[in-house]
Amino acid sequence: MSKITALVSKELRLLSRDWQGLAVLFILPAIFILIMSIAMQEAFGERQAVRIDYLLIVPTTTEVSGEFVRALREHPVFRPQLVTAAELPASTSSDEQAYAITVRLADDFARRLPLSDRGAGEPPLLTVVLAPTVKPYVRELLYATLRQAAVKARVQQLFGTALPPGMQDLDAIGAVSVQTRYGIAAPGATLTAGRPEDTIAPPTAVQQNVPAWLIFAMFFVIVPLSTTFLSEKQQGTFLRLQLLNISPLQSLLAKLVPYYAINLLQLLLMVAVGRYLVPLLGGDRLNWPSSFVGLFLIASAVSFAAIGFALLIATLARTSTQATTLGGVFNIIFGAVGGIMVPKFVMPPVMQRIADVSPMSWALEGYLDVFLRHAPWSAVVPESLALLGFGGAMLLLALLLFTRAY
Repeated sequence: MSKITALVSKELRLLSRDWQGLAVLFILPAIFILIMSIAMQEAFGERQAVRIDYLLIVPTTTEVSGEFVRALREHPVFRPQLVTAAELPASTSSDEQAYAITVRLADDFARRLPLSDRGAGEPPLLTVVLAPTVKPYVRELLYATLRQAAVKARVQQLFGTALPPGMQDLDAIGAVSVQTRYGIAAPGATLTAGRPEDTIAPPTAVQQNVPAWLIFAMFFVIVPLSTTFLSEKQQGTFLRLQLLNISPLQSLLAKLVPYYAINLLQLLLMVAVGRYLVPLLGGDRLNWPSSFVGLFLIASAVSFAAIGFALLIATLARTSTQATTLGGVFNIIFGAVGGIMVPKFVMPPVMQRIADVSPMSWALEGYLDVFLRHAPWSAVVPESLALLGFGGAMLLLALLLFTRAY
């Protein structure tokens, strides 16, 4: 025990001299979290359960128009703000300009809706006015919603209130389209804990970026670790330690403690950045994890995996430049594939399957369990075990190479 304590003290002294490497581990991810959480807030917000209000101008509140409006009001995203043409000023400048989307029904909407809407020379049944800021996919979803409501109103007008057999699922047409194309929630996904009917929405910008760049920073312990490791190798420190009857395994294990402590400090700092600093700059606030035990488990597993991988790279490399280059390349690949740089929920299905091979993907899923899915600590156990297995395999390979070299 005294040998390990002395080795750990030695590692801490070496780390204290490499303040540039330590600065990279803390300052760089904090900057990334701030920039990405604020810059991508609007893009991530579009994928939450949103409400889009639009102005709906109807000529009269006839029965047919009422069926159409009722169908529109059932939509979970697009919410009509109803006004009759008589209530609207002739200029419509103030009311219509207050909305990015305005839908106006034709004056003879009630007469023409039950009929085939193909009258030559007749004006459109619906007129949609869009602001230039309305995105194309929002426009297409709106058109699908309007067509669905028109079909429902037309069928109920022709067949009465009871729809004929085979037409009972008209209510689901718009909802399925919105869920699939708008990404309100992961289809069929349920919470690990909670009511079965609850669905999981994609993460907010801060929920995605805090754990993502924290993981990325944890794996970049390769920078200070390789610097001290190769410095000791070049100075013959490991040979002297062997003469003192200190095994290669003890030398490697002694490096786990200080870098594990650094990773936990990274965790505390990045959570504080997401919780307190990002909101000050106009971003969303990071919520507390659903389980601090689960957060500690996944953070510890990620740290072990990152340190094991860093030790393997350090034993393979001949110079610090080689170690940082090789480690940086692998970390970027892990991050790009594993959903760190590009969120997995925007990837095509084939890329989402490929992402499962990245240890950073396992780590991110574990963090999202506690920050997004409100899961208990047991939910992170599979990801933690996978990361511990990865770290153990990397550490074993590093030990074999290290032992062979000395």
